[in-house]
Amino acid sequence: MRDQNIDILRGLAAFVVVFIHTPEMQTNGIVHLFWLRVLPPATAIFAILAGWFMIQSLKKNSCSSSEVMLERCQIAQSFIKDKWHRIFIPYLVWSVIYVCVNCAEKLLRGKPFTYDFFCVSQWTRIIFKAGASGHLWFLVFLFYAQCLFCVWFLFARNKKWFNPLTFLIAVSIIACYTVPPVDSFFRRLLFMLGYLFLGSSLMLSGKTMFERYQRQIAICSCVGICLHIVLCIYLNKASPIAMFIPVLYVCAALSLPKWTMLQWVSNIGVYSMGIYIFHVLVVTAGTLMLSTIPCLNGINISPLFLAMVYFGISYGVILALRKAHLPGLHR
Repeated sequence: MRDQNIDILRGLAAFVVVFIHTPEMQTNGIVHLFWLRVLPPATAIFAILAGWFMIQSLKKNSCSSSEVMLERCQIAQSFIKDKWHRIFIPYLVWSVIYVCVNCAEKLLRGKPFTYDFFCVSQWTRIIFKAGASGHLWFLVFLFYAQCLFCVWFLFARNKKWFNPLTFLIAVSIIACYTVPPVDSFFRRLLFMLGYLFLGSSLMLSGKTMFERYQRQIAICSCVGICLHIVLCIYLNKASPIAMFIPVLYVCAALSLPKWTMLQWVSNIGVYSMGIYIFHVLVVTAGTLMLSTIPCLNGINISPLFLAMVYFGISYGVILALRKAHLPGLHR
């Protein structure tokens, strides 16, 4: 059974991604930086939720706490095979699509495209490092991190120190993932590993805690989020607790009461992965129209309004295409 609040959080995170990727938002560096600090960190939230549901799936398929290594290998193999079809294959398909879209956009703008379709090293970069479109990095590194976590789960699951050490690894990685250069392979991998491990450790030790201390966790999470926003505005820079803010959003979603009136919002979260993958096509088409159609060129449109339009179109297209079973766009 799906959790309504988690789906609402996914929908909110998907909208944040569209908002941040709106070109009109990015042209003003100061405003863009401000919203990057204040808005929920979408990719980190997605990674924590992936870790939460990942450990849930692995434990559900586990026969007992004392299964032999062969049985655990089969569980991990089955999980990785599922993620290969649900994450890596869509990533490959959409990487090729975005290569073609980027080339078409450059030709329409009269610019030379930079892709050499017969260059092996370029396709290697596209396939393994998300070189086709910047936002697709999340999918491929999520797959890498899930494979690495499966190895950890495989060998350490039955140890008494598995839960606390998983949490300690998560905190350690999150605290130092910013050391490698921005957008480097290892920085992205450490980012994904840290938040994936954190989501898994929450699931491992926090399910009963959320049920027992639901009100206290909800209050503390909301206070922490508000404090973070106030600090960002007051200090005019990232707050000292910025790296661990995503977990507060997840804790708030898990502990706050469910509101029936928001049921329609949660349906957006169901298709959040499809919106995440597809929205750059909509943003690219919208930007191209605004720059080439004379009656639209030069009009000052609010980035927030544009982001809402792009988000709505992306969601509408995903709903229209849900029966087409395109990789990554369906539930």
